Amino acid sequence: MKILRVLFVAVLMLGFSQTHAQLVKFGIKGGLNFPSLNDLDGNYTFESNNGWHAGATVLINIPVVKVGADALYSHSATTVSGTSSGDVKVYIIDIPVFAKLNFLKILSIHAGPSFSWANTATLDGVDILDGWEEQNVKFVAGAGVNLGPFDIHGRFIFPSRTNLNINNATSEIKNSNIQLSLTYFFNNKG
Repeated sequence: MKILRVLFVAVLMLGFSQTHAQLVKFGIKGGLNFPSLNDLDGNYTFESNNGWHAGATVLINIPVVKVGADALYSHSATTVSGTSSGDVKVYIIDIPVFAKLNFLKILSIHAGPSFSWANTATLDGVDILDGWEEQNVKFVAGAGVNLGPFDIHGRFIFPSRTNLNINNATSEIKNSNIQLSLTYFFNNKG
């Protein structure tokens, strides 16, 4: 019986999406991360390296404003020195949900919360995920250019707090990120 309910809901959603295809756009997105980490306790020094992000996006056109969400797999890397030294690599699942306003049909701004979960964190290949306690809700804001099925935008992920514990040395890290992205929408309808 539960399977029938799931199938029924799926058919309804498919019918809605086909009927209102001009209201919903689906796409893929990828780009570069430019992270910045600063130790507020002075135990570590970070030299950030560029990373990448990739995933899917959806944009719902409603009057005046558009509402969107991304599901991104994001990689950041940094070289740390201090109490412990080495290369830190972090893989995060990011789900930003945002409101988007368009101007002159090609320019846009967007802002909203982003929900994040660290999936993997390593120091020179050794798992430190248990010592990486990241704030899960962040705020993002950005601007972009809309060129038909393509959307090019930059986004700032406002500083959040991360507690990092390596070899029993705990520090509070201020973590921010700039993302540059290219999105391709499969059904560019309005």
